[in-house]
Amino acid sequence: MTKYSLLLFCSLILSPFWTFAQKEQYQGLFLYQFSKYIKWPDSYNSGDFVITVIGNEKSVKSIKDMADAKKQTQGMNIVVQTPDAVNQIDQPHIIFIEESKTEVLSSVIQKVENQPVLIVTEGPGLAEKGSIVNFVIKDGKMRFELNKNKAESIGLKVSSSLTSLAIII
Repeated sequence: MTKYSLLLFCSLILSPFWTFAQKEQYQGLFLYQFSKYIKWPDSYNSGDFVITVIGNEKSVKSIKDMADAKKQTQGMNIVVQTPDAVNQIDQPHIIFIEESKTEVLSSVIQKVENQPVLIVTEGPGLAEKGSIVNFVIKDGKMRFELNKNKAESIGLKVSSSLTSLAIII
């Protein structure tokens, strides 16, 4: 990982210029950065790197655009899935649940229970309800909460660089 990509990531997280109107265009970038600063168990390090998106068209487009641009992470091709129902989720590395779809969080948690899946949400209190990363606004800035204990309990190793930027839950 380059120092440049970490600096860019830090500047986006801490920037007061992130607004709700802009959030979709950055979601893909953040998920990509998370994929670089989190280590999955060896059994998840082959095949495709799957990102499942449960969200609106803008979120899906942002994340697909990132996948098209970056192509790979951790030596695997990035594939974006958009299931019509929670029961169609099939062994992703990351599940992103967009703010308007948070009612499915408990079903998603049940579906991937005890699997090393990074669940990313956006909304107040969602890290306490079971997501691992949750975007929040603090002091007018976009930040993210990290449920580090939950991540570690399912086999995800979060880098200290990412942990230092997070609000630990």
